[in-house]
Amino acid sequence: MLTLYVVLPAQHVVKGLALAYAAALALASLWVVRRAFGGLGFLGALIVLAVGGGLGILLYLGTAHAMRVSEISSIVGLVARPVRRYVR
Repeated sequence: MLTLYVVLPAQHVVKGLALAYAAALALASLWVVRRAFGGLGFLGALIVLAVGGGLGILLYLGTAHAMRVSEISSIVGLVARPVRRYVR
């Protein structure tokens, strides 16, 4: 019987775990916003969607950018260039 072993570099494993924890933090932030604004009906749903979703995306993208994930860095660069031009 032939057994194949796949050896993953520790760097890839650590990046994957850190991104999973970032996603969990994003979900936790959405839960906190929902608990704060969830009882307002339709308006509460819009607030939860805007604030919680935006905060979750920022947490996840910020963590991935800090870890130098190449795909996220290119996305952040695409968004940051026009913002920098506008701010100057």
